[in-house]
Amino acid sequence: MPQKRTYHKHELAVLANRSPSSITRYFRQHRAEYQALGIPPGAQTIYGKALQKFCEEYCIDL
Repeated sequence: MPQKRTYHKHELAVLANRSPSSITRYFRQHRAEYQALGIPPGAQTIYGKALQKFCEEYCIDL
């Protein structure tokens, strides 16, 4: 089975052991960085380099 490449924010919250509101707050505070990586404000799915950056920040091994 191939690795899943797109995650919803609520799935990332579970993986990071954080509440969904904490994850939303994190993305709001880092909005410019994620926009530069191609994730528009208010997006519910995270993918690509943005997903990699998030996983590095929260030490998540996908």
